[in-house]
Amino acid sequence: MSTPTIRISIAGIALGLSVMILAVAIVAGFNKEIRNKIIGINGHISIVSFENENNYETTPISINQDFYPSITQIPGIKHIQVFATKAALVKGKEDVEGIVLKGVGKD
Repeated sequence: MSTPTIRISIAGIALGLSVMILAVAIVAGFNKEIRNKIIGINGHISIVSFENENNYETTPISINQDFYPSITQIPGIKHIQVFATKAALVKGKEDVEGIVLKGVGKD
């Protein structure tokens, strides 16, 4: 009499483990995609003015720096992109939201 109960228990445990493994795989995939999107927005390294502190708007710095031509020679650096950010407000019908606009150079 206990044989059907054991089989149902084993099937239930197998199904539960399968669902847990699937859930972990989906979460890991979403984590990777979110990380790639964030890195795509900001890059791994950002060189900004020291004056920025906690400001969302970047103070321009000249690309005519001593390190600029040689920085691409560092292993792992594939591209240098100039950018600027500006804080702004977007007004909807009922709400006002703060955003940060990011502009990138032609390069």
